[in-house]
Amino acid sequence: MAFNRCLCFVSAYWNQVIFDMKNLIFLIIFAISISSIATFKSIETSEIERNYYNLVGFIDINKITGYKTLIARIFYIFPLGSTIFYIVLFIKLRQKSKLVMMSTRKVEQKVFAQLLVTAILYGLMSIFF
Repeated sequence: MAFNRCLCFVSAYWNQVIFDMKNLIFLIIFAISISSIATFKSIETSEIERNYYNLVGFIDINKITGYKTLIARIFYIFPLGSTIFYIVLFIKLRQKSKLVMMSTRKVEQKVFAQLLVTAILYGLMSIFF
């Protein structure tokens, strides 16, 4: 979503090429495929043991090995990439605001607020998870 918003303002041509309806279906299928493969590889290489406890129910216990380590590291890349896209968008809107009237300032403030909320939420997610 951040990549799409960034391309809307930075490069309309690439936004149309990547997020065109035909290509969007391909992107969705690609994302589902990659996430499915990552899920199966993560389960396959993690040596998960499923134990049942009377008070809680089923609990999966495993060592963090194999692809699970890689996926855990990738978890931090997406928030960082999203934050970078919002920063690029903020800079681009700031440059445009020098040429446009005050209405752009409202959009700029909204984008900055979204960037701030996104960065805070990603920071909280990485602290608690």
